[in-house]
Amino acid sequence: MEPSTSIRKFNAFWWDDQGLSAFLLLLFVSLFLAPFIDSLLLRFISSLFFSLLLIAGAVYLLVGLTWSFIYQLCDITQAGAFNLPATHHLDPETRQEEFTYFSFITLTTLGYGDITAVHPIARMFVIFEALLGQLYPATLLARLVSLEVVHRQERDAEP
Repeated sequence: MEPSTSIRKFNAFWWDDQGLSAFLLLLFVSLFLAPFIDSLLLRFISSLFFSLLLIAGAVYLLVGLTWSFIYQLCDITQAGAFNLPATHHLDPETRQEEFTYFSFITLTTLGYGDITAVHPIARMFVIFEALLGQLYPATLLARLVSLEVVHRQERDAEP
């Protein structure tokens, strides 16, 4: 492969999807250059962009937190729905921390086994969260791949 072909391929890779290239550039500016910028307007724009980026990534985290509250509600309405470590049965704050931990362990389908669902309704919720934890990223990745395939097909179809 000659150098001019390599350069063309690199340019095609970088500039075919200007949205992702701009996103990468803004992310770089937000993380690495923003602390050195003296302009209030540029700092504001950088902070706004980074905040929007964090909000977009927080959806998966919000799912885990939501399920932790569902587990706590299930534990309150059905005594003994979960098998928790013996030291955490009295303190409500510690119980919520345990359910948050359990929710993220379930969402990622890691499952250490230190907390288990005992009641059938609690088990049903755990199964739903585990399925959601697998299907959400898989669906998101499949969607992104399909968008890339369509984009490449449209680009190749152009004269």
